[in-house]
Amino acid sequence: MSSNIPVPHMPNNTAPDADEIDLFELFQSIWQEKILIVIITAVVTGLALFYALAATPIYQTQATLVPPPAYAIQGYNEGRMEAFRNTGVKELTANEVYSIFKTNLNSSQLRNAFFEEVYLPSLSAEQQKNSRESLLKTFNRILSVKQGDAKTNPNLYLVSAELDNPTEAADWVKQYIARAITAAKLEIENNIEAEQRVHIDALTVKTNSLLAIAKREREDQVNLLKEALYIAESIGLENKASLGGNRYIDNDLIYTRGAKTLRAQLDVLQKRTSDEPFIAGFRELNTQLELLRAYKLDDTNVSVVTIDEAAEVPATPIKPNKKLIVAIGIVLGGMLGVFAALIRSAIRKRKNAL
Repeated sequence: MSSNIPVPHMPNNTAPDADEIDLFELFQSIWQEKILIVIITAVVTGLALFYALAATPIYQTQATLVPPPAYAIQGYNEGRMEAFRNTGVKELTANEVYSIFKTNLNSSQLRNAFFEEVYLPSLSAEQQKNSRESLLKTFNRILSVKQGDAKTNPNLYLVSAELDNPTEAADWVKQYIARAITAAKLEIENNIEAEQRVHIDALTVKTNSLLAIAKREREDQVNLLKEALYIAESIGLENKASLGGNRYIDNDLIYTRGAKTLRAQLDVLQKRTSDEPFIAGFRELNTQLELLRAYKLDDTNVSVVTIDEAAEVPATPIKPNKKLIVAIGIVLGGMLGVFAALIRSAIRKRKNAL
């Protein structure tokens, strides 16, 4: 009866054993080639170490820039506001001054000038033979101007340089900022001087116009008095005529003042050397004009930017990272060694099989 009971199929359990044997053989194959692995690892690590030691070290330094405080730009307002009073001119603010500095700091004109005057002369004759485009790309990697976080701190700027000479790197950053400061100050000075010329010209035209009008009015008055004098002398009226009461004397009756009075008035008008005292508000205008002409900007103690962190001479290079290079060399060498060991083991097995 038992012979009719089907026997269940038993799974083949040899596969795991075979896997274990394969892994063991793989490890054995690698172990047999341990000397080859060590040699290849040592060679690759040695090459990596040689590169790390032979590579030119690159140093980085940077300066941090922020807006100037309000007191640092008062030199632009002291004296200027007095000279420009009643002209509608407003005080310059720290943000306005810093905005002009930022524009110059990021200008292509400043960057190109630094490239031509500082970067190119630092290169060897052989290096200068490279294309301008290639040299500009290298220069842009070496010297950079970056803005801080646009949302949290948009007014913060970083100027950095990466060179194989740490002293030169710090000097380049300082030079670049100094050039931007000089350019910003010159632009502000030119703006103020242009504004000054505009107001001087406007006031000069106004005062000259008032003088011309006063002169014409005086000449008209002289002619009027001469005619009145002629009439007074013609009718023999030497002294003032009595018209009864305080009647208004119009231009046609000026002769009634009498020849004596008219001659005295004519003499005064003809001897007058200046009409300025007789022009309402002329002294104030002339004083304003003199102040404008005398104004001279002194920006010696003015700061258009605050160097929050100055560029220092770096002591440690940022690259090459010797430890990282050696570590990569060890890992890569080990991997190449294992790969070579597996290939050598496979070749040996193939030969034995034949």
